[in-house]
Amino acid sequence: MPIKLSLPAVATTPDPGVETRAVYVEERIESLAYANPPALLEQTLEAVRQLNQQPLKPALRIDLLDLHIRPYAFALEVRRTQEPAQTGTALARQRAVSRRLRLLSVAMALGYKQALSEAVERKSRFGIGRDTRAALQRSVLFSSLALLHCYDEYRPTEPRLWVETIALHEYAARSGIDGTRVTARVSDRIFSQPVADSFKRLCLTCLVDPYHLAYGELWTVYAAFGEYAPLAELRRPAPVKRAAGLFVVDPAMDRKPVPLAQVRGDLPSHCRLLDANPVLEALRVRHKAGGAREPLASHVLAAMIRALGLPPKRHSPREHTEDRVEVAAGLSTVHHFLGGGDLDDRPRTRRGGGMGSGDTTGLAGEQRLSYRHEPWTLINEGPGGVGILRRARPQTPLGVGELVGLQFPLRGDTGRDWSIGVVRWLNVASDDEVQAGVQALSEAAVPVLVHSEGFTDTITRIPRPALAVPAPGPQPGNTLITARGMFARGNMLRVSGPDRSWLVEALALSEGTAAFDRFTYRIVEEA
Repeated sequence: MPIKLSLPAVATTPDPGVETRAVYVEERIESLAYANPPALLEQTLEAVRQLNQQPLKPALRIDLLDLHIRPYAFALEVRRTQEPAQTGTALARQRAVSRRLRLLSVAMALGYKQALSEAVERKSRFGIGRDTRAALQRSVLFSSLALLHCYDEYRPTEPRLWVETIALHEYAARSGIDGTRVTARVSDRIFSQPVADSFKRLCLTCLVDPYHLAYGELWTVYAAFGEYAPLAELRRPAPVKRAAGLFVVDPAMDRKPVPLAQVRGDLPSHCRLLDANPVLEALRVRHKAGGAREPLASHVLAAMIRALGLPPKRHSPREHTEDRVEVAAGLSTVHHFLGGGDLDDRPRTRRGGGMGSGDTTGLAGEQRLSYRHEPWTLINEGPGGVGILRRARPQTPLGVGELVGLQFPLRGDTGRDWSIGVVRWLNVASDDEVQAGVQALSEAAVPVLVHSEGFTDTITRIPRPALAVPAPGPQPGNTLITARGMFARGNMLRVSGPDRSWLVEALALSEGTAAFDRFTYRIVEEA
């Protein structure tokens, strides 16, 4: 075979304990625990690993692996529709699903690559047949999904995955079958799309930098690019006048495409240029015409446009340092400590309100909260924020877009000295090491309580934790940081401070993340 692939270790003799008759394999798959996604994935993973070790003909191997697409697709849809974890227990469950999806996608990719390797060996006698086309399409797809699952967990990518995915696409293009659509047993169109579309969709998604996306936004971006991937073009290197929208795909490098503007000198002939300008133009038209019915959040669409244009560069240098920083995660927890609250790990029950860092109870509308902060290591610092590291798994949920409080005890900070920031990127190097980048927001946030005046039901009128924060940049005034979903232009809110309250009108959203809304307002009346 012209490309080197990672392949499973196949036994020389069949294992009689492994079922390879399609009708019985299908019956077993139908009986799996679909109501329990982690168990479903564990059972499917074990079955696929056993099949990968069996000596099978390419056609039979492909057919048996195809039967396992259904449970994988089911669990993938569960993962796509999950909301960000708000408690430690929920986060652990989500991690269990994500981890098993990653392992299963790698195992499926290995199996299809084994079938492809065996099918290509027969090519000289039979030409490129159905088996080769199906195995190649599935190999590229599941290698792409394995990469996405790595990013979904904020983990570094598996070694050689990028190299092999690029090589498989190149082989399909040389063979003239990169545009061939393959049938699938499931309705999700990603399992039947051509190799070229799968590969370009992967590249476009990863250009948005998954380490900077909030939990779940990776799949939102991937779904959105499904419509635009055919517009992108892969071509051989040639002189260009503008580098915007052009990215270099290097088969020799185990990494995602890089902006052409960051490459010095002439490109080697083995590289390819990904021209994303047609996609960029289509996204700009969509953004301009967007409205209330636009299903894609405006900040996600804006991030996609920025990534495909000229990606921003960091203008503020970071200085390496070694210091200790206490980190409190979540709006309720930050509000508690800014208000002078003490460290409290004892679970308590609260109705309504925002989420804390404890586990929810089984009672609707009740939450078991505990206010805690954890020590992290400060590894670099700049005018705009800090880089932090924890060499043990955080006990509180932390994700991109999460509001955090920062305290520096070695610099003399006391229990009331907290600044606030927002997590902009996350990288889980291993289960025992997590790195994050935090953008500084303010050192002068004031804890307040907010409830909506526009409704009469008791739920929306329950005061919720919020922060009054000076507006960013040179403009005067304050902004409010509230729980996600509280902002609506023109909404009337009652803001209560320690000794007075205001009726304010929400004006414009400054930032909306999966965890909070930040918006400007005007004071209507003061009491």
